[in-house]
Amino acid sequence: MSHDRHALRRPAHAIEAIRLRPLLVITIAIVGFAYAATHGGFVLASLWLIIAGSLADPGGKWRQILPLAAGLTLFGALVFVYGLGVQVPLWPF
Repeated sequence: MSHDRHALRRPAHAIEAIRLRPLLVITIAIVGFAYAATHGGFVLASLWLIIAGSLADPGGKWRQILPLAAGLTLFGALVFVYGLGVQVPLWPF
């Protein structure tokens, strides 16, 4: 039985440097969601998370981001607030 040891080796590739902007934007979006969910309701928190998080990608287009944010917010409200009964208000009022 012959073993091909060369199949276990691959050429080394350099690891890309960590880009700070996406890391910071996503972190701020998540922290903002946590705050907004308790003080602003699920709808505002979800919109914040998706729109703020989309800023991590400099190539994002508003014509794609806004409908995506609206659809995901509606879906999240139906699943989490109504379907699973998560105790978070939909609106701040």
